[in-house]
Amino acid sequence: MVFAQDQKTLEKKRESLEKEIKQTEAAIQEIRKNKNVSRKELINLEQQIKLRQQLINNTQKEIKTYNSQINDANNSLQKLKDELATLREDYGKAIYGTYKSYKMADQLLFVANASSFSDAMRRLNYLRKIGDYRKYQVDEIGRTQVEISHHITEIEVKKKKQEQLLADQKNQESEMQKNKLEKSQLAEQLSKQEGKLSKELALKKKESQRLNAQIQAIIAQEIARQKKLEEERRRKEAEEAKKLEQQGKKPAQQPTQVQPATPEVAMLSASFVSNKGKLPWPVSNGSISRRFGRYVHPEFGTELENKGLDFSTSKGAGVRAIFKGTVLSIISNPVYKNAVIISHGDYFTVYTKLQSVSVSKGQTVSERQTIGTAFTNPDNNQTEMHLEIWNKNIAVNPSLWLAK
Repeated sequence: MVFAQDQKTLEKKRESLEKEIKQTEAAIQEIRKNKNVSRKELINLEQQIKLRQQLINNTQKEIKTYNSQINDANNSLQKLKDELATLREDYGKAIYGTYKSYKMADQLLFVANASSFSDAMRRLNYLRKIGDYRKYQVDEIGRTQVEISHHITEIEVKKKKQEQLLADQKNQESEMQKNKLEKSQLAEQLSKQEGKLSKELALKKKESQRLNAQIQAIIAQEIARQKKLEEERRRKEAEEAKKLEQQGKKPAQQPTQVQPATPEVAMLSASFVSNKGKLPWPVSNGSISRRFGRYVHPEFGTELENKGLDFSTSKGAGVRAIFKGTVLSIISNPVYKNAVIISHGDYFTVYTKLQSVSVSKGQTVSERQTIGTAFTNPDNNQTEMHLEIWNKNIAVNPSLWLAK
């Protein structure tokens, strides 16, 4: 049972990796339609190599699992063969002993020479038990032979699966070496364009910092607005309580300390948090091309920070809200195109690299509602969008919030 569970988990992981590899291959092929050497192709090749290595490691675990299963099956088979040999030996002895001591004529005499009727019945019952025992041995021999045949078939099936996995592993190793060579050649070509690419990288860093500053400023402004609304609500509550006290209608109540969020904001925030790990992806199909956190640029060795997740998807793909909320702002950027910020109480989702936007500021949106389309880069024909999740003024890892 443990082997079966492990095998099922490994098979599921292999299917997932194979799917990601196909998606990355498709992205690389799409990029190569454009004759210009692309930095994005290098990134995808790195991702492809990483995925293939993971698939090889997973395949090796699967092969190891099958080895254990085959060894266990062989051990069981040997026990059955030993059991069959013992059964056949015992049966042969029983047949020989019966033939030697109780031939048909002898068996009749054995019963006929009984001293009484009850003695004859006892002798007849004895002969019947001998017959039943021999029949039992024949049945056991037959059952064991069937079980042996079943085990042999099972082992053959597992060996074929194992051979297939070994072939797949060799194929993946070959493809990985091919990808490494392509990566090396592409890196060499890109190094010749270092000056141009350095300027592009500098521009992207500058625009990224500018966009990030805009996002933080908008979020800070919204947090301040929410705080002001809550303070105003508390002030009115205190005034109303004082007025009632003067009228003798209700004892005065001390105003409670100002909370960081209004009841509506607190409720929406709690709803967002309760869905952690279950939120839908911002695109209905695609793969993650860049993960959250710091990373080293594949060409220049520069350390950069990704405050969200980048998704590769198909041309014209719709981008959808991952949770219900209100459109807080829409920003335009020369490098990262359009950005949409949606408020979910104390949490905010930011969608950038949008070709077009289909919502407006102040609009209420529902979960999975389309808010725009992903941007397709005309230089490399790659379609991509970027997602960030902020808890107030802190960017958090979207991988922890999205459904697996």
